[in-house]
Amino acid sequence: MRCPPLVGGIYLAGTIMGLASGSRALAADPGRAARIVLGAAPAYAYLVLEGRVEPAGGGGSIFLRYGVTEAIAVGVTGQWTAHAIDSAEGKPGGTYQVLGAAATLSYALDWASFSPAVEFGVGVMRRRFRDTSATDATLRVGLSGDYWFRPWLAVGAAIHYHAFVTDLGQFPAYVDLGPRVALRWP
Repeated sequence: MRCPPLVGGIYLAGTIMGLASGSRALAADPGRAARIVLGAAPAYAYLVLEGRVEPAGGGGSIFLRYGVTEAIAVGVTGQWTAHAIDSAEGKPGGTYQVLGAAATLSYALDWASFSPAVEFGVGVMRRRFRDTSATDATLRVGLSGDYWFRPWLAVGAAIHYHAFVTDLGQFPAYVDLGPRVALRWP
């Protein structure tokens, strides 16, 4: 069905005016858009190996995000954790290390000073135990909440679930959680 020229013209003019007014509002008060957030977190983490939960470990992570809109941000994150595994049933013990990096997309709500968010990401995870190591592509899903004490300073907490792309049936394969601190500018 063809749209009459007058209706099409009104729609086009309204769309152009809406885009222009939106860009003026963004320039006047960008909110979270066009802002950079840098954060760090100590992490408690555990692995699921061969269908069972292995001993938990600790480490840390850092993240960098850029606000594309008020609610959506893109970012990168890196993390490292170490997990002590005791020798049992004739298997040697040691330290299982996990090093990961991911590109993320997050959606956050802005409730006054509190910002809950959901995060999705793709990345790589390198796992090392004694003389063996493996690197796998991962999918990442996370939930977080940050309380902004000042426009530039927040504390919060986050939990992230990771799955290996080669074995999506084993979800989660790795979980990290912990408190975090974040700085935002400009």
